[in-house]
Amino acid sequence: MAAKVVRYIHDPLSRFNLHLLKETLRPHLPSCKFPDFLGLPPNNSEFAFGGYGVERVKIPKGWHFVYFPSIPDENLLYADGYDPVSTSVQLTGLSWRRWRGGELVFGTRELVCEEPGKCALTEEVTVKGDRSCWDRVDEITVRRMSNLTGSEIGGDDTVLETRHLVYLPSRSMNEKPINHSATKTRQIKSTMYSPMFQTTLIPTRALVFRFSALTFNAHRIHYDPLYATAVEQLPDVIVQGALSLVLIMSWLQFDSEVSSALGISYSSVSKHIQRVSYSCVHNITVDREVKIGIMPRPGLRGSVEKWRIWIEQGGGICLKGTITIG
Repeated sequence: MAAKVVRYIHDPLSRFNLHLLKETLRPHLPSCKFPDFLGLPPNNSEFAFGGYGVERVKIPKGWHFVYFPSIPDENLLYADGYDPVSTSVQLTGLSWRRWRGGELVFGTRELVCEEPGKCALTEEVTVKGDRSCWDRVDEITVRRMSNLTGSEIGGDDTVLETRHLVYLPSRSMNEKPINHSATKTRQIKSTMYSPMFQTTLIPTRALVFRFSALTFNAHRIHYDPLYATAVEQLPDVIVQGALSLVLIMSWLQFDSEVSSALGISYSSVSKHIQRVSYSCVHNITVDREVKIGIMPRPGLRGSVEKWRIWIEQGGGICLKGTITIG
């Protein structure tokens, strides 16, 4: 059975959010040249959008995660700190939930700062089993984001994002926690991919905590090591799926060598990122080295290019996806 809820979120889209995210990422992506979002000169055509000047700096692709936060009452959060599902599904807070992946589709218009924004949020929940005693819950969240100037959100959304979360029962109060990681499919070996470009970083505890703060995410698996290890049987706190994607998107746009090869730098208009699809196939643990890679997909035709993107840790693929450029 499925249930759907639609609601709207408004955001002033301040440039300060971009500044905070830049300062959060900068120590971990030293090869990237980030612009000074707070100090861009009014007529700097390299970074200002469409001749509108400093007040309308465009939001980098994938950085929308620091906008349009869901802000539930703290008293309504589940025991793991996560937001409640908007439908009537009864989750006790003892369930196990993970970000399974999603997709980003970018329209022809840019999402810009200092111009009010609107997000139409649709949550569709599919329940396997009875609502009071379920076996699995799949939550598909669709966010349609745009500035409020011009036409209302519709067919030409600036950013169309789809998120897929899965909920599995964990335990009752008197039962041993279920180690869902033990039931996962075999991990994909990183040797299957040969990167054209690659970078290495260590996602620290501070990085993960700061990103949770920027995105208003109170899920305890990202900052509470005791909860993560004792309750959810994880080796340590883990990196957010959204942060994993932001790291990739930032590297692609702000590393001059990579962005030049792909033709998609933040300041360039030669090519356009059309779509990004990705799957979170394995947890990424904090304070352990990860490698981010990209390579062309074979069989490219016409003006549209597709590239494989991934993050690996400990010799296995943790996130894999495809970016479409045209």
